[in-house]
Amino acid sequence: FPMFVTEDENGKKQMMIPEMGPAFSKKLGDYVAISASEKALATLGKGKSAAATLSKEDLKILREGNAGLFYNFKILTPELKAALKAFETKAAEQEANQGGGRGPSALGIAEVFQVDMEMIEQTNSMAASLRYAKEGIYMNTSVAYVPGSELGAMVTGMTPTRRSTVSRLANMPYVVACGGKVPPKYGTFLSGYMNKMLSAMLKMGGLKIPTEMQNRMVKLTEALGDEVTGMQMVGGGGKTKGLFGTAIVIQCKSATQTKALLKEKTGLVTELLQDVLSAEEKDLKTAKVTYTKGAETIGSVQIDSMEITSEEIKNLSPHDRKEMAQVLGEDKLRVLVAEVDPKTVILSFGGGTETMAQAIKAAQVGGTIASDPGVAAVQKYLPKKRVSEMYFSPKNLFSTIQAGMVKMGEKSNLPPTFRFKSNLPIAMSSTVNGTSNAAVMFVPTDTIIDIVHWAQEENKAQRRRSAERNARWEAERNARNNATDPMIVEEVEIE
Repeated sequence: FPMFVTEDENGKKQMMIPEMGPAFSKKLGDYVAISASEKALATLGKGKSAAATLSKEDLKILREGNAGLFYNFKILTPELKAALKAFETKAAEQEANQGGGRGPSALGIAEVFQVDMEMIEQTNSMAASLRYAKEGIYMNTSVAYVPGSELGAMVTGMTPTRRSTVSRLANMPYVVACGGKVPPKYGTFLSGYMNKMLSAMLKMGGLKIPTEMQNRMVKLTEALGDEVTGMQMVGGGGKTKGLFGTAIVIQCKSATQTKALLKEKTGLVTELLQDVLSAEEKDLKTAKVTYTKGAETIGSVQIDSMEITSEEIKNLSPHDRKEMAQVLGEDKLRVLVAEVDPKTVILSFGGGTETMAQAIKAAQVGGTIASDPGVAAVQKYLPKKRVSEMYFSPKNLFSTIQAGMVKMGEKSNLPPTFRFKSNLPIAMSSTVNGTSNAAVMFVPTDTIIDIVHWAQEENKAQRRRSAERNARWEAERNARNNATDPMIVEEVEIE
């Protein structure tokens, strides 16, 4: 807590917790317990310990960490529900007094919270810890779900595997690479959540979506969610036109059906843009997303496209269109779609057809990210069996930014000799243990050092630019003064 100390007229000091009142403390071995309740402190050290109520998995996570956190949602959830109820009552009173409708309203916000509360009610506990080691920093988390709950059954219904979940991705080189299994009945769960959340958010923001359109959105979300069995995504740059490229490999039950659903989605998005969102943003009235079959061909693979067009894009100046091509690799705003086998669909954005060509090859014969030296080195710190994994490379991000600055004709702020020494990425992976979902995040020490050095060099460059700018302004000011001050002119004449 951001605590502070008060002192009365007799010089007695009292530690205070903002919004809660006086803070009380009690020594427990090598620790000091602090609470706004003396009664709560009095119970510490008596009866059954809190640790005795934890699962072996949660206790292990907390004991191994240098800092730990545990939430018992069985106790926390009723408190949150009571707070939400009080918020709803206050919001209703406020709107009644204002005499307004249910447009942008606190009641809408309360309904959004209520949807999230349904997720929280399906959670039993969460344990998290932070551990510092010579090789890096570990963050471990474990979330236990209510047995038999819809959320718990979905999340923990996946079977962990030793096989890499980023095995079909192209190394561009990657900046971000991630992949994972999609839980069974994900579409059904997602559509139900989306329907409730969409209704709540519409009430909160005052936006009006026709019921028929909303029903189609929910139905399409369910169909796509139930069609997909796994996803892999990579984003990076350096080997394609433009500044970056991204590719998504969708593993599905039927590639033909998935593409058909994507085509249906483009039509629905067009309706949403033109008939709904244009009420707030007039330029969207001419915006549309068009699905085109056979827009390109790469080898023997037919490439479809989902292109965004509008009057605003059509009327871009030659300069703006040139910049679009420099950034995206082409002067079109589109997502490319390819079916590489009966159960795999690839989407790509940025880098033009070159990104898609790389993505197709990696999906067909296997990618190299999983065997990348940096990725291979950090995998030993992650769970051996996983349902998902993610890698973020600060080194490749730095290289992509520097290469992009060269392509755009800009000068780097950093000295030419600056380099990232570590090729180790920040890594995260999750697995399933019974009714719990556990995740590990690992940040290598060498990578932290490189990031700190990068920040320091950027800070030096910023200070250097500021000093140069101030010196330039001072010189210009002095030049103006020398040219207009009659006393200075007179002194020159006398000399």
